[in-house]
Amino acid sequence: MSDLKICLTFDTDADPLVENHKTSVSFKNLDYSLNKISDKLLKLENKLNIKLPISWFVRVDNQIKDELGSYDWILNNYSKFWENEKSKKNEIHWHSHIYEKINDKWVFPKNKSFYLNEIEKIFNFLKKNHFKPECIRMGEAYMNNDIMSLLKTLGLKADSSCIPGRQRKDREKFFDWSRAKNSPYFPSNYDYQEEDQVKKNFLEIPMNTIQTKCAYDKKPLLRYMNLAFKSNITYNGLEKFIRDNDLLITISHPYEFFDKYENNKILLSNDLNALEENINNIFKFSKQFKKNIKFVTISEIINFYLNEK
Repeated sequence: MSDLKICLTFDTDADPLVENHKTSVSFKNLDYSLNKISDKLLKLENKLNIKLPISWFVRVDNQIKDELGSYDWILNNYSKFWENEKSKKNEIHWHSHIYEKINDKWVFPKNKSFYLNEIEKIFNFLKKNHFKPECIRMGEAYMNNDIMSLLKTLGLKADSSCIPGRQRKDREKFFDWSRAKNSPYFPSNYDYQEEDQVKKNFLEIPMNTIQTKCAYDKKPLLRYMNLAFKSNITYNGLEKFIRDNDLLITISHPYEFFDKYENNKILLSNDLNALEENINNIFKFSKQFKKNIKFVTISEIINFYLNEK
């Protein structure tokens, strides 16, 4: 029987807006959802008799500092929750949405140096005041060779911004991971989507994509595996992915599990029970393909690939 490693990750993004999500600086969804998700996971652990470790990617960035007073507002405002998570051996990693305020509106930075400077300043702040970041997830999957080079230079061990097989260049998002592997790899200095066969000291940990199709899709579309998606939409793609792979990294946002928020009603479940349904399907397909499930954290993935003991 082969092993199937599962890594469950959550990003603490701002409350969703119908238009221009970049301007959202309210985090009331965390007040509402964090403990509910934690309680649901505890019930699942007891039901399944297995530990379900969570790797949290917590927003720490310049927009939060500008609007709420400090880079680490989320870390501080929910400090009791994070301490409780760490006591359960869950992990806290760095998530950063780098925007620039131009004419009183939040937009993607026009100047490359602005983006890079902010990343370096926030890294140094976290290192001094909280923890030395080991892994980062860039907001909206944004990446280029300069950013990847900086992350390596700063001393991070991994990035987890990749959405394999996807690219978008529209008014809302701008990213390109169309050529990236759908499994961890060591990104080249010359092309962040290509694997370096020699230098294996910095890891790209993708948010794994599966084939999905919802009512408004003209044809099947690769989407990252989100435990908040309706389980009938993830079912076939999840089955195929588990059949063919030995590691699955999922990604969810807390507000996506609740109908209280302005979510996509067709793709997202808006129901915390979807978390259980999707995890149950992971177990179902693992049994079907005779794979032994092991839930792991981001740090464990890094250590495995970098051969650290």
